[in-house]
Amino acid sequence: MPGISWDWRSTVRASLVVRVPRLNNSSNSAPTRRMRSLRTGAFAKAAEEADTTLKINPSFNLAFITKSFAHLNQQQYPEAAASLERFLASSPNDLDAETWRGQLGGLRRRTTPTPTTKPATDMPAAVSNTDSQRVFNGKDVTQKARVLSKPEPVYTEAARKAGVTGPVVLRVVFASGGEVTNIHVTRPLGYGLTTQAVKAARLIKFDPAMKDGKPVSMWMQLEYNFYLY
Repeated sequence: MPGISWDWRSTVRASLVVRVPRLNNSSNSAPTRRMRSLRTGAFAKAAEEADTTLKINPSFNLAFITKSFAHLNQQQYPEAAASLERFLASSPNDLDAETWRGQLGGLRRRTTPTPTTKPATDMPAAVSNTDSQRVFNGKDVTQKARVLSKPEPVYTEAARKAGVTGPVVLRVVFASGGEVTNIHVTRPLGYGLTTQAVKAARLIKFDPAMKDGKPVSMWMQLEYNFYLY
């Protein structure tokens, strides 16, 4: 969202562990190994490794996802959008395609210049009636949002067969009206698990954050951990 600053240090986190039995023929989570640099924060290296993978195997389209998130975490939004576009062009029926289309829309909005409005000089520095339109960090509210129920996402059969494990991390807004909005994927998994996490996030029930006695919107980080045993 243009014009909104993300302060990761003040983000409130909520996590959920999803465990299902491992199939005997499950692999050793090859997609997770390929994204190791991305998960450890070596974003430039992750982008380089993705490029190398595509040179060796141009049909390995998941490398475009790695590139997109490597660029996203470096705030290189046009490059992140371009990589995601290439993935969707080559894999329009991917299990997570719906989620990636939504993510691409958000990236495009970030890369589209928006007109700025000069503030009126006769207005006070803080206007309380704008709080209902703002999204606050946890440190800026009187009472943080409180999760009432957090449905468990579905562990897709494709992910189970492939032995895919690990976290899906989402950056979302717990809106003052009681809905989960502005869902952004910050750490993905393949085989439909990212989409299942997004669907589960939309079903979360919560009491909105409060500021000066009024409900307000607040940033949240949600982490869904998928494990096989």
